[in-house]
Amino acid sequence: MAGKDQRAVVLPVRALDGRTTTVRLPAAATVRDLKAALRASFPPAQAAPAFHLFLRGGKLILDAKLSKRSPQGLGRHGQIRHVQEISGREASFCPLPPHLSPHTMNALNAIGAEAIAAAVSGGRHVVVSTSTSSGKSLCYNVPVLESISPPSSTSCALYIFPTKALAQDQLKTLLEMTQGQSNNNNSHVSIYDGDTPMKDRAKIRDSARQLITNPDMLHMSILPSHAQFRRILSNLEYVVIDEAHSYKGAFGCHTALILRSHPKFIFCTATLANPKEHVMELAKLDDVELVNTDGSPCGAKHFLLWNPSVARAQERRPSPVQEVSYLFAEMVQHGLRCIAFCKTKKLCEMVLARTREVLDETSPELANSICVYRGGYVAEDRRRIEADLFGGKLRGVAMTNALELGIDVRPHRRDAAPRQAGRSGRRSKEPISVYVGFEGALDQYFMNFPQKLFGKPVEHCQVDSQNHKVLGQHLACAAFEKPLCVRKYVGPDNKSPSRTVSIRAIEHDRYKVIDKQGYRVLEEIEESKAFFQSDIALPPTSASSSKTGMVRTTAQANSCKVTTEWTCFDRIWKSNNVLSDSIEVDLPPYSFDTQAAWVTVPKSVRAAVEQRKLGFQGGVHAASHALLSIVPLHMMCSASDLGTWCADPQQTSKTPERILLYNKHPGGIGLASQVKLLFGELLIGALQLISTCTCTNLDGCPNCIQSFACSGYNKNLDEAAAVLILKGVIENERLYFYGKDGSQQS
Repeated sequence: MAGKDQRAVVLPVRALDGRTTTVRLPAAATVRDLKAALRASFPPAQAAPAFHLFLRGGKLILDAKLSKRSPQGLGRHGQIRHVQEISGREASFCPLPPHLSPHTMNALNAIGAEAIAAAVSGGRHVVVSTSTSSGKSLCYNVPVLESISPPSSTSCALYIFPTKALAQDQLKTLLEMTQGQSNNNNSHVSIYDGDTPMKDRAKIRDSARQLITNPDMLHMSILPSHAQFRRILSNLEYVVIDEAHSYKGAFGCHTALILRSHPKFIFCTATLANPKEHVMELAKLDDVELVNTDGSPCGAKHFLLWNPSVARAQERRPSPVQEVSYLFAEMVQHGLRCIAFCKTKKLCEMVLARTREVLDETSPELANSICVYRGGYVAEDRRRIEADLFGGKLRGVAMTNALELGIDVRPHRRDAAPRQAGRSGRRSKEPISVYVGFEGALDQYFMNFPQKLFGKPVEHCQVDSQNHKVLGQHLACAAFEKPLCVRKYVGPDNKSPSRTVSIRAIEHDRYKVIDKQGYRVLEEIEESKAFFQSDIALPPTSASSSKTGMVRTTAQANSCKVTTEWTCFDRIWKSNNVLSDSIEVDLPPYSFDTQAAWVTVPKSVRAAVEQRKLGFQGGVHAASHALLSIVPLHMMCSASDLGTWCADPQQTSKTPERILLYNKHPGGIGLASQVKLLFGELLIGALQLISTCTCTNLDGCPNCIQSFACSGYNKNLDEAAAVLILKGVIENERLYFYGKDGSQQS
């Protein structure tokens, strides 16, 4: 023990005025010990009434025993459920292509060399699928710069990014790469999106060789006005699609119909289970060369699972927002540059407000070193925040997902949990990531089964370019852009049809919400969300059982019709959340055709549930909610992509004997077929989720069977019945394929 106490570390310290020193401390010393040592012997620290340490790397925050030092007592209730150390790796080197021009060779290191070789070797489409911060942008910037650098070249390239923030970041990178080149001309690279001033657009169309845009602008402006972009489009040599994993769901369906008939694609995506198949479907390509060897250096990562819900045992109602704010403030005060990822814009603002309150009490001078970055800002505010973020002025930022999509926030340089965690600790540095579990089923599932987060193979990304509703919308757009015969398009107000087709959704019909006093349009809402009540999924008339595939399951998938009916709305007192009364409404039902996947609940299981005096209807309802919560663990989808049958206590018809998930997008986006193959794993995961929840309520809680998206307001749920149903269905599946003796059935 004495030997352990004698071990020490030597830390170099530099003050902002340039003075330096070294401090020798025991290996187990805390940040407080370091401050005391500096206060005793380092003149800059002695002269300052208060000072802050800006630590390089994140490992020290673990050594600092954060939970014991914090005045808020962070972690004293046992919120740290799991600590995962992810090993780092050394860089792997290979030669750069020998035919690169000298100025390109001088600008490069070996990161991404294999992908660069694949991209510049002629004629092949390439997809690069590697981890966050592995140098993927070099894999498309190098071949593009090579193609446009010869003096006689007229080649052009189109860069497509899903967000404006990412476009700005990549513009900065391109400008840095071309600095000092003899043929450098900054007008060759330009952004053309909704923020581009009208006065600059003609000049960009006439001079840009590298045009940076997004799918929305490509759909709304560039393709409908393709004659104005003739010089660029006719000389197009490369089309770069970065963050290809973000093109899924409705957005992916639309983008797949926009990306057609281009010369050579270079795709970059985060690590996926099916990168090659995904991009081939996205751009309708016959073949793509896959590069998934990651030779980039990576520092060891520390990943904490932090669960505020465990504080219930101490009769303390946890507030995840409050604890995120305390953690955020603590890290900023230690000089750690920090990103707080939040699921919604509202959460971002709440975290910012609470964190600033904490900093106002403890370190007022740091209160303005944090801000929010989210959608909805005007262009000037976005550019200002981006400049402060990239320049190192900001110490922390609360945001939705802009940084998840590949933006580098290291000073002076130019997406779920692993991609978000990958935003820190780049280039062999050691970061810390904290996953704070909210009161949601998936969050709590990861808190109870951390190996599912760290040991699970990466998800599949699904896109369906055959959605008939989307095809019809883009057929009108294509006819307007390049008609087969000379006829004028006739449509709403004779405008381009692309103006009426949103590529972020599938529904075409929308309702306007109008302020009657000022007759001001407040927002537009899709028809399916304009009125809200319960969904009734009508099953397909026929389907066949699947006995082969990734998972052995009797689950079925086919077309179905979903009908939403509105009967009344409840008026509730805001002061006490008590129901005032119900108002009947007379509205037509809303229906759409889509796709569904389901598994049958055996009659014997229903009989067992009813024999125990449990509610079969509530059990199916609860089991379906649990499956919905588990789906994102296996597939790249969101809560708005899938729905289920939600039991209505007033419904008199017989409860269907099935657990069903349906696609909430008209026409479907290919998710049902994937759900069918995964149904066996989904059933097991749903049972684990419910069985490990510590709640004692008959109708469960948000951590197990209650869903914020439930159209039945989480009424008529039966947790005990759900467990029986899931166990019965899982056992029936096992017997179907393996029999009572365990031998595989034909």
